[in-house]
Amino acid sequence: MTKDEKLYAASWRRAVGKVEAAYRRPFREALEKEIDPLLKGWGMFNTPEDVIAAVPVMVRGDGVRRVQAKLYTEEGVEFAFKGWTDLERMRRKADLEPSRSQWTYPWTQMMEEYFTTEAALFISSMMETSRSEVIAIVQSIAANSVKEGLSIYQTMQLLEQRIPVEWRKTTRWRSELIARTEVLTATSYGADMGARSLAEQEGLDLQKKWLVRLDGRERPWHGDMARAGYIDVDKAFDVGGAAMQRPGDPAGGARNRCNCRCTLIRRVVE
Repeated sequence: MTKDEKLYAASWRRAVGKVEAAYRRPFREALEKEIDPLLKGWGMFNTPEDVIAAVPVMVRGDGVRRVQAKLYTEEGVEFAFKGWTDLERMRRKADLEPSRSQWTYPWTQMMEEYFTTEAALFISSMMETSRSEVIAIVQSIAANSVKEGLSIYQTMQLLEQRIPVEWRKTTRWRSELIARTEVLTATSYGADMGARSLAEQEGLDLQKKWLVRLDGRERPWHGDMARAGYIDVDKAFDVGGAAMQRPGDPAGGARNRCNCRCTLIRRVVE
């Protein structure tokens, strides 16, 4: 990695880190509230089996999706402006600042489309995990109640008390995972969108390079990307057998996206 690439990667991590820090709490609060419909409808449940049957219907993920949509349409668009200006700085230009009146609307539309068609698949998968965890909490508490010889009435009382407590424990680390992963995807796609918009307007040919943070915590196959050079901006990287356009690309699956700290840099082919 060259000096300029190291500087760019460090600057990118700082910018993304600020967004990640800002979204940890909203994602956590949204996750915590996912079980609210279950608790509000508690009076309709007579057995633990009734609770389990209601989980797929009542734990919907609507709040998490709202936070995710805000992230993509606001921060994603801001990083589109960053992608444009970063590329301009690399060209040593300063006279082509993107017009907010011109670009905010189309970039917002593009981010909304990306969110609903590709990025939202991760949240759907994440909510399946949430439902499974709620069910596991119910089953664990119910099983312990049987061992202790509690009645159904006592078991239902215990479930109502303990489900929120156990659920909050899981949301702490999961909200951090979701925030880091979704911020990476939103900002990475946004910056790519902005850089490509500039390239299209100015008739520029772009190349890109995958930058990995080598500190012993990287995935081995991401570490291999440190030996990869620049490729055409429209080509996909081979990342451990997955074809990915950029870090955070949903095409790479959870094994490549979750907690990834990689960066994408672009350059103009003169």
